[in-house]
Amino acid sequence: MRISFVVPQGAFLFGFIGPATVFTWANKLLGDAGTYETQIISASDSASIISATGLRLQADRIINEASGAMDTLIVTGSVDLDYLNANQNLVSWVKKHASSVRRCASVCTGAFILAAAGLLDGLHATTQREFAKTLAEKFPAVQIDAGQIFTHEGKIWTSAGMSAGIDMALAMVAEDHGQKLAKDIAREMNFKPRPDESEVTNIMPIGVRGSGRVGIQDIQVWVKENVSADLSVKSLADHARMSVRNFTRVFQAECGITPARFVDTVRVDAARQMLENSRMPLKRIATACGFVTIGRMRRAFRRHMSMTPQDYRVQLQTMLDERERQVGKK
Repeated sequence: MRISFVVPQGAFLFGFIGPATVFTWANKLLGDAGTYETQIISASDSASIISATGLRLQADRIINEASGAMDTLIVTGSVDLDYLNANQNLVSWVKKHASSVRRCASVCTGAFILAAAGLLDGLHATTQREFAKTLAEKFPAVQIDAGQIFTHEGKIWTSAGMSAGIDMALAMVAEDHGQKLAKDIAREMNFKPRPDESEVTNIMPIGVRGSGRVGIQDIQVWVKENVSADLSVKSLADHARMSVRNFTRVFQAECGITPARFVDTVRVDAARQMLENSRMPLKRIATACGFVTIGRMRRAFRRHMSMTPQDYRVQLQTMLDERERQVGKK
């Protein structure tokens, strides 16, 4: 099964590395029965892809020269939405090849390409939360569900933030080879798959239930946009022009978790994204995300992700190193 990752310039590198590592581990655990072959297709006319972090990734081929049968086509996201929206060559290519593959998927803002190709019309889809509103406004025929980690309707799959691509890839492996193999891969990667909203609502912001009440929705958005601000319950209640007691009661009824828990999960998610997309020191990340100290950020990571921020960064680097090693074998 050839898994083709279409990677644009300005790519969120983890959006490719994470899912690709899932398929690599599947082959390792399957041994001689391994079925996956991964390839990187550059979405531009250059095989050298400059990621959002500045790291370079060498593609196996460029989009106009890509040929051969593909089982699964995965379009990864880019930090540059203008580039994605203007890339009509990529849209046309994806639209052409989507009809012949068994699965067509997106990670993060890769959903904009699938939507532009008309592949998401009438379907439920997701993308990274901060881009969900833009996707909905640009493509009104798509039913955006920003509360889902990933969606799957027929042959079309979409996933939210970058690490959600790992959840999606694990689900693909489970579809191909069963849940046991997917669970074994997650264990080997030291990755804790995140349940969707129907199972748990308080693991990560991507799984937090969105409120149908406008005032609470505004608070949720405001928290995500101001993670370094004073986000005490009193501050949030003042912002909502409600008493602390009433605000706490209404927020928990609407969102399924307490305001303090919500703030904690949003800050962890913001820190996780900084770890994935920058080499910023942990102290600066802790400050930028409102934790103030590394110790507080570490404790929050342990609560939500069962690992420390440093462990998370090491896990990402291990994935990068493993990919380079696999590329070197080819």
